[in-house]
This record gives sequence, structure tokens and C-alpha cells, in this order.
Amino acid sequence: MLEVAFSPVLKVASAYASVANALNVGTLKKLGLIKEGTFQFQETLGSAEKFNRRLDAGTNVPFLFHVFASANLTGFLDPTNEEYFLSWKIDKGSYVTLPGLAENEPITRGTIKLTPLKYVEYFFEFIAHDGKKYYYRGIKNLRSVHAVKAWATLTGSLHNHETEVKILESQVFSNQDPSISGLIPFLRSLRIW
Repeated sequence: MLEVAFSPVLKVASAYASVANALNVGTLKKLGLIKEGTFQFQETLGSAEKFNRRLDAGTNVPFLFHVFASANLTGFLDPTNEEYFLSWKIDKGSYVTLPGLAENEPITRGTIKLTPLKYVEYFFEFIAHDGKKYYYRGIKNLRSVHAVKAWATLTGSLHNHETEVKILESQVFSNQDPSISGLIPFLRSLRIW
């Protein structure tokens, strides 16, 4: 009931915030604080059999993927740009390994989206040995009290793209280790060009 009553107020506030953000970003660009460039990183996420259950085969399996990700720096920092704000595109060279389905198969399309203080969402697609298209969706829960483990742990599932059937439930870790040592290669790979 209150949502309906406050809906017009929220819409006006949202429009005002969008205009204010656009002006702020425009000002920062003019001052040279936001420049054209690329924000890049690479990350390997994987785990042993006990963390991943392949539902169609009824077995536990190891699962690994490696991503190269990049973002347009101006769009990444611009809250008025819904498509690129706090988002990276998964680039060529990224791949997936899942025994019996994919062996270093290239990721054909994907994104990584940061929602500050809440989660990081990973989404990507690939074509497996069987010629079928699959997609993976995973979340790093940033609300955890253990910040390092939150950034190093991704929980998700793999689905058949055509049938939407869930194939795999997984929990993977940065460099197969949910600790600061697992995150170090990821942190070293962060670059702004």
C-alpha cells in the first residue's frame, strides 16, 4: 500500500538522481578525472570434485574456468550508463573445463556485474563437445562477514541453454583456494590502461 502511495515520489527522485549523476560524471570528464581507457583483469576459478555436482550424470566433478575481462573505463564509472556501469565483458581467450562436457572450450559471450556491498554476478555461455550451448550463472556474496572468502568464492549453476535444465551445481574458488593466496593472482592482474 505504501509503495503505491510513494511511487510518484520515488520516480521523481530516481529521475533527479539520474540527472545529477549525469552532470557529476560530465563534470568529472571535463576535469580529466574520468578518462577513456580500459579496466582489465583475469581470474581462474575452479574446485575439486566435492564442491560440484553434475546432476545429469549423478556424480561429483571438478570444474574450472578462466576469464579475461575488460570494461570501458568511462562507462564502468558512469552510473547513468546502465549497460556498462560496474560491468566487465568476458573477452576472447576465456575458457571452461568440465570433464565429459568441455575441455578448454572457449567462452563465447559473458559479463561480470558488480553490485556494491551485495554481490558480483558472473554469466557466460559456451558450446560443449556435444555441440549444445550451455550457460553458467554464479554469485559472489559480498554480504559475508569474511570479505576475502566472499571475493574468492563463487556459487552457481550450469544450464542447458535450449532446455533450461540445470546440469551442474557448483562452488568454485579463486585459483581453487578460498583465501588471500587464491586472490593474489587476480589482484595482480588488475590493470587500467
